[in-house]
Amino acid sequence: MSESPSTFDDLLVRLRDGHEDAAAEVFERYADRLIRLARSRLHGQMRKKIDPEDVTQSVFRSFFLRQADGQFELDGWNSVWSLFVRITLRKCGRQITAFQTDKRDVRRELSPVVADDDSRSQWEAIARE
Repeated sequence: MSESPSTFDDLLVRLRDGHEDAAAEVFERYADRLIRLARSRLHGQMRKKIDPEDVTQSVFRSFFLRQADGQFELDGWNSVWSLFVRITLRKCGRQITAFQTDKRDVRRELSPVVADDDSRSQWEAIARE
């Protein structure tokens, strides 16, 4: 899937000009790999709070906004991938830090206790009254 430099440069111009087809091309090229990367960084209970797909959407949003402003100097697909990896790792790290603060610490959460008795039917009976 190697592209010539002029094709890559054309894509960057189209991105800066706001062409949705250029954004779709970038998204299709990297979305699955970025989701897998985010998933690999978000373990256990963290994934109950942070969806890897949400992280990936945030990565693309940041990239497209900043790229449109000319904030990146990209010279090929490898530099785009490196940038996406860096953004993804930082976003995952920030989310993990946020959910490990004292008030939100997912490590302190308990699983719901399931009773051995027939409490569900008792609850349903009360709810019908």
